[in-house]
Parts: sequence; structure tokens; C-alpha cells
Amino acid sequence: MQNNEELIWNKVSLARHKDRPNARFYIENILDEFIELHGDRSFRDDKAIIGGIGKINCFYVTVIG
Repeated sequence: MQNNEELIWNKVSLARHKDRPNARFYIENILDEFIELHGDRSFRDDKAIIGGIGKINCFYVTVIG
């Protein structure tokens, strides 16, 4: 039987797994159209965040992931 620390570490490992679906995966597989927006006009583009406007069926949505 695993102790509590091992169970916690297993959860962390799953969350960090390189093959785990990410925001881009969901955007590509759920949205019909997507226009990615970049930067904040003052500094630079943050590669840790993806955001933009997309379409699901006939609805336009804002996505931040």
C-alpha cells in the first residue's frame, strides 16, 4: 500500500506528464475556428498562455488557457 506522499507525488506526476492534453489540444479539437491573439502591446507575448477568439457551432467564444 502506498503512503500519502507517494499518492501526492503520483498526482503531481500525472499533472506534469508531457503527453497530458493541454489548452492547444482542446482548442484544436473543440473549436471550429480559432484566431489566436498575442502580446499585451506594452511588453511581449507570454508563451505560457494561449488566448483568442473561437467558434463552437454558431457561437463565438473567448478562450484563455
